[in-house]
Amino acid sequence: MEKLRVGLAGVMQMNFCGDKIGQLERSTRELEALAGRLGFDFVAFPRPVLSEADAAEVVAYVRQQRIDFLLVQNSSFAGGRLMLTLSSACGRCRNRQQTVRSRSTRSAA
Repeated sequence: MEKLRVGLAGVMQMNFCGDKIGQLERSTRELEALAGRLGFDFVAFPRPVLSEADAAEVVAYVRQQRIDFLLVQNSSFAGGRLMLTLSSACGRCRNRQQTVRSRSTRSAA
């Protein structure tokens, strides 16, 4: 059986105060540990998402890595356009959800 692949992308604005990078690194470490305990694959985007161009790179990364579920950590107020761009990464998620629904419907019949 194929493992669930969970991704993480950290969006942020650098001009806001706080340890945004540190929080993202902490989340990455904790999700890596959780993946080991619960048996899912974990893939983190390798750097903070600061711009629409970065968000577009995340979308490509999600598709290339075949991520099923993208967790977006908003460490500081991030622009809405980042979220709009990231939402287009969910095609694989929708397709997987439809497959699961189809299997559930067949097994219920």
